[in-house]
Amino acid sequence: MSNPECSQPNAEEFFLQARYAADRGDLEAVIHCLDQTLRHNPWHVQANANLAWLLSQRGEYRRALPIYARLLICRLWSAQAYLRTGQCAWFLARRFLRKCGDHFRWIRNFCEGWNFVLQIINEFLVRGIEFRKQNETRIAPYLRHYRTCLSHAPVQEIEYFKIAENEFILDCLRERKNAILLDLASGHSSFPSYLAVLGHNVVTAELDWSALHTQKKLRYSLALNHLHVAAGNFLSLPFRDEAFDAITIISSIEHIPEDGDRKTMRQLGRLLRPGGDLLITVPAEAHYSEQWTQHAIGHVYEEAGSQGNRAGFLRVYDKRALYERLIEPSGLELQLLSFRGETTQWGWLGFGRNFVDHRNVVHPCLFAAALCLWFHREIQWDEMQKAQWAVACLHLRKR
Repeated sequence: MSNPECSQPNAEEFFLQARYAADRGDLEAVIHCLDQTLRHNPWHVQANANLAWLLSQRGEYRRALPIYARLLICRLWSAQAYLRTGQCAWFLARRFLRKCGDHFRWIRNFCEGWNFVLQIINEFLVRGIEFRKQNETRIAPYLRHYRTCLSHAPVQEIEYFKIAENEFILDCLRERKNAILLDLASGHSSFPSYLAVLGHNVVTAELDWSALHTQKKLRYSLALNHLHVAAGNFLSLPFRDEAFDAITIISSIEHIPEDGDRKTMRQLGRLLRPGGDLLITVPAEAHYSEQWTQHAIGHVYEEAGSQGNRAGFLRVYDKRALYERLIEPSGLELQLLSFRGETTQWGWLGFGRNFVDHRNVVHPCLFAAALCLWFHREIQWDEMQKAQWAVACLHLRKR
């Protein structure tokens, strides 16, 4: 039996040669060097992953399948390894059924009808990889910040649909440095504290006493001197005119009863400095609707700590309502109106709703990466009829 201490350097040498071959573009040499790496060290994770991927790209699924199975043992919680292993097994099963001909025609027809599953798996992986390469500086750091906040305060779980909204806010604030921000009604969210971590001076205004306590606890526990917590409601904000460079409201204004959304938008316009941005997200559908208004007893945002009066979505906006109830009353100039959501039948999957809480065994950055780009894509208005869920994202600017 070979000495493990001697085999490891040999494996690393072959793996280094595989990298040099990849730089030259010599695919055959890459496969040969990776194969030699695994001969010396069968549990070399990177060599297993690269060789299995190359073989599957060449259609050599029989060789790739045992390598993926070995990779599963190395990375037990890797969703990518599970899906790639299933993909190889699926291709081998289909190839076997084709060779069997008419004897297994009914099985073959059944398998052919499930081609869309394979397409979804491929798209799931591709989008997850794209996210990790291109968007690492955007969402993943916020998710890591959320994990940090869990040990300091009772922050709210990052809900499935909030990822798209947070992404929109971060995109719009990318060009601003050390801005004075007003964040309204984020509740127990860790997002205001993350904006403070990015270097902005953040004032988060809350009405509910427990949300105020959570935000204050984050401020002192994480030593966030740029985070300021204030009590206030939408209809009477205690701030002077032209005090803020930007204002963010994530899925909150639709909860204000009666004509409160229009009144709030008029106030927000006066709070912005010239050139300031108002970033707001609301639920959207193809047709305007009002829901649960009969349960909105008492103005939820006027009475602090009103338990049992949570009204849910009082309004779901269509395109016309966005202009009439939000854009026009604000007196601001529309910079961007986009819709993000799901048009796929997989949108109802329950495991996606709250998938980055502290009880989830899957690493939140990986799981959110793949899901938010598969489901949370930008959709056109004519797709709203078939949307399972959607939000409208508005970027308004004061001249």
